[in-house]
Amino acid sequence: MTSIAHSKNINKFITDFLSEHGSEELAEMWNEDDNMKAFTALLVKAANAVKRSSSDKKIKDPHKPKGKKSAYIIFCSKKREEAKKLLNPDAKATEVTSKLGQMWNELKNSKKTADKKMIQLCEQEAAEDKARYDEDMKDYVPPSDDELIASKGKGSKKKSDPNAPKGKKSAYIFFCAEHRDAAKTEIGTEGKATDVTKLLATWWNELKTDEDRSDELEKYNKMAADDKVRHDQETQEYAPPSDGDETVVAKKKSGGKKSDPNAPKGKKSAYIFFCSDNRDAAKTEIGKEGKATDVTKLLATWWNELKTDEDRSDELEKYNKMAADDKLRYEQETSGVTAPQSDEEETPKPKKAKKSKAQIVEGNSDEEPEPKKDKSKKGKSEDKPQSVKKTNGYTQFCSSNRASVKEDNPEMSAAEITKELARQWKELDEDEQNEWKEAVATV
Repeated sequence: MTSIAHSKNINKFITDFLSEHGSEELAEMWNEDDNMKAFTALLVKAANAVKRSSSDKKIKDPHKPKGKKSAYIIFCSKKREEAKKLLNPDAKATEVTSKLGQMWNELKNSKKTADKKMIQLCEQEAAEDKARYDEDMKDYVPPSDDELIASKGKGSKKKSDPNAPKGKKSAYIFFCAEHRDAAKTEIGTEGKATDVTKLLATWWNELKTDEDRSDELEKYNKMAADDKVRHDQETQEYAPPSDGDETVVAKKKSGGKKSDPNAPKGKKSAYIFFCSDNRDAAKTEIGKEGKATDVTKLLATWWNELKTDEDRSDELEKYNKMAADDKLRYEQETSGVTAPQSDEEETPKPKKAKKSKAQIVEGNSDEEPEPKKDKSKKGKSEDKPQSVKKTNGYTQFCSSNRASVKEDNPEMSAAEITKELARQWKELDEDEQNEWKEAVATV
């Protein structure tokens, strides 16, 4: 939201301008209470509009290959336990990170053969991980914006679709499901959930490196492969609701209303119509050995080619018109739908007419819109003094590591350093992130 300082600066500029080019009388009129209240409200509205637009950033693809690790991150993963032992048992995550940074700098400045070998090992593993990343990116075809929006919904908040396929599980997830109870027994009733997770990770690493247990490892890999086939097949048959579709029903809770089987089918986007027409051709192009994901990627490629080919504008217009006609069909059917009665109701209750965002923002409604609750002040009382907002684990991680990233990458801008820190945070495993969060919670 626009700060008070910005508001005062703008107000001062307007007052000086009116005094210089208008008159003192106009300046005094401008500074009247009513004008100042209206001016402040306008600034707040503009700031909220900017905030909403910033939330509409491009949706991230969860299937994009995992980012490459730097030599420093690899070093930290190898030496974290050693750094903890060098400190006192109650050392905070920030202290462990600072110690790791100190150890890394000492290692780089050392002339010992063993230290030089350690740096070479970390750099070699970083190079191998970069090669893995580059190889994964060769086969990666980013989905179109339409496909991302159709599968995820636009904005930070989306309605869950109970008909969507369940995500595929990795071999490690299947392993944990089978051994979690044993890990809990091993840790004991006094152990924490993080201790169970750490023990499972230890067992998994032992399994991966034990050649005598290769059959057991292969079992979990096969379970993961079978589940991926299941997921790909379900994804191919699944038609996600189009952007803005209001027919997505939340997952049923006990005692909730039953979904109406007679409700209108959701409207389809132009991309969905395009996929329906061209899916068989894509399957033929990929061949019998191809995966469902390959078919989806090929359809996305064809769709992007269609959108950028001016000579095929008529074909693109055809799908846009099909989507527009289907939207009209959906709106007509929706306007005549009567909500189904629940088992406990004898007569349907009248529903309040929903107001569009435009009506609420612009005031084009017959009724005065109810004031929205400020979520940023949830749970706070106006009579109670506001406490200083605490730093979260991610912020503390960035603060502690920004200097070392800047030192290793002097050519990076401030924005690029922030992106690199965000990437490194994502590379931390759950236990490492929890250490940062717990450290902040104890402050």
